[in-house]
Amino acid sequence: MVFMASIPLLYVFLITLLCTLFSTAVYPKIHLIPFTAFFALLYLRTSLAASLWISLGCGLLLDLINSDLRFGFYALNTCLTTLLLQRQKKHFFEEKLHSICLLTGLISASMTILQWIFYCTTQLECHLSWKLFFIDFMLLPICDAFAVFLWIYLPVILFIYSRKMNWKAMISRNSSYKD
Repeated sequence: MVFMASIPLLYVFLITLLCTLFSTAVYPKIHLIPFTAFFALLYLRTSLAASLWISLGCGLLLDLINSDLRFGFYALNTCLTTLLLQRQKKHFFEEKLHSICLLTGLISASMTILQWIFYCTTQLECHLSWKLFFIDFMLLPICDAFAVFLWIYLPVILFIYSRKMNWKAMISRNSSYKD
């Protein structure tokens, strides 16, 4: 089985950045929290200080990409989430699929709660309903955790499996592969 430790942080960062840039084209009605998978692996692999600096950079990058909220909003959100959850890595000591997905869902839920709190403090009206609670605080973190599996973990599994199966030899005409 493939462990998440074999995936470099740069790969996860680039995939999440690509998904962030093209998320409105791929799934326009679903607003997933970007960089949650990257933050999950970041918390497990780096110290608190390094996690805070990198999350600040990711938050500033999100502030530059998104113009719907005030500048600095995402940077503050990612830094506070990192400050709150980075020390929880002791509960997720193994870099396996279930722990990464669970930590991603926890990060997404925390970022959504902080985002809602920040939005309510900066805007005049704020409406909380059961539908909003269910969709934003429960369903979207589950979708974020599922997106980790689809966009990060599954391609690595397929790549390693294709290398083990020697697909090049099976496809080429001059191969010695026999049924």
